[in-house]
Amino acid sequence: MKNTLFAALTALVLSTSAYSAAPDSIESLRATAAAPVVSPFRRAFKASRFLSLSGWVTLRGNASVREGATFLSVPVSGNTTLYGSGARTGTVWINKTVMVRLYPGQTFVNETVPIYEYVPVYDGGRYVGSTNVSGSVRISGTLSGSWLQLSGSGNLSGTLFVNDRR
Repeated sequence: MKNTLFAALTALVLSTSAYSAAPDSIESLRATAAAPVVSPFRRAFKASRFLSLSGWVTLRGNASVREGATFLSVPVSGNTTLYGSGARTGTVWINKTVMVRLYPGQTFVNETVPIYEYVPVYDGGRYVGSTNVSGSVRISGTLSGSWLQLSGSGNLSGTLFVNDRR
């Protein structure tokens, strides 16, 4: 509102001074008054917006199972890049350790891995900030001999409030 009011007053002052200069013709007056006036405040204005990011991640891992073990730590890892609203993250590497409870005779394992990561965000190759992305990955696998192999996929998402310099 202030920018618009300032621009209107500036245009009025410029057109009044052009009129008082007694132009030779109406066309020269019209050309002077029609020149666009760019407020210095217009350049300083920053737009704000939310960036919504999402991406799909696949985690995989395996571990050796000792005879008679009831609990097992399985390292799982994967990577992803999140996209949205014209922006993207760098490659997000995810490394988690899953605690698995094993029962006698069990051959199938199903677990949920919560993911919370802090990632940098780029828009058009320009760094615009960092944000938290979160989600969960449902992993499952089978116990084969003395090896447990796990894999699964899930969605990660996050938002970032950006003050654009455009």
